[in-house]
Amino acid sequence: AIGEFMTGALVRSLNIIAQASESASRLFRVDALAAIEFLRGRIDLELGSYDEAARRYETLEINARSYGMEMAAIRATIWRGRALAYAGAFDESETILTEHANDPEARVFLGENEILRGRPHEGRGWLVAPPEAKARPFKPSDSFHWAGSFAEIEGRCLDFGSADASLDELRTALRLFATGLDERDPACATELYALTRGERFSTANPGAGTYSFMCYTMEERLSNPPVDRQTVLSRAFKVLQQRSGRIEDRSRRSLYMEKNYWNSRLLEAARLHKFI
Repeated sequence: AIGEFMTGALVRSLNIIAQASESASRLFRVDALAAIEFLRGRIDLELGSYDEAARRYETLEINARSYGMEMAAIRATIWRGRALAYAGAFDESETILTEHANDPEARVFLGENEILRGRPHEGRGWLVAPPEAKARPFKPSDSFHWAGSFAEIEGRCLDFGSADASLDELRTALRLFATGLDERDPACATELYALTRGERFSTANPGAGTYSFMCYTMEERLSNPPVDRQTVLSRAFKVLQQRSGRIEDRSRRSLYMEKNYWNSRLLEAARLHKFI
């Protein structure tokens, strides 16, 4: 299910999740059911169903606490905060995330919240890199480590050398985006473009197209952009087409392209530049 999610095959991932949920229920594996529901929430976010994701994570938080799974409850709470930011409930999101401000994911989401509400300057302080990268510990394939969703989902498929490689990548992209918007600094666009062209960067990362679109958005605000805007936008749109093409269900494909916060804006830019 995680592998299909990573490639963008969200319907196939949901089908596998349904089978896994049935098996976990028969075996009374409450821990597995929590992990399954968490991944469902990630798919809700990809489809732009932000209110549904927030409700799902709230229910997961309640159920996890009732079974004494405190780490799962905390992770669900933090991701509910992220979902609420994308749903436009910025103040509620900030309140939730601030309560967990020592958590690396929560700090990144607080910076993301400020960017979404149009305050990139305020977001920059939350997006400072940690002092050192942590090695990725061994985890059995049938376990779910609740210390971080990016480490547990993206980390099973990308960059196995670092525990938080995908979160670090998101933090870097958001930091460059916030700084570029705040200071109109062409160097940020150059650095973000280089990030999307690096050896370790993979289009299997759900954020691949978004990072290129962030670069394009920064360049739109520059009088002399360092990278060709059409090229950057073309790369972002290509990733969107590839990932949306793996969603077999037409209605869910439309949600992914038109309700997802970043994808809808990318689609609008693609229409503006006659890519469609």
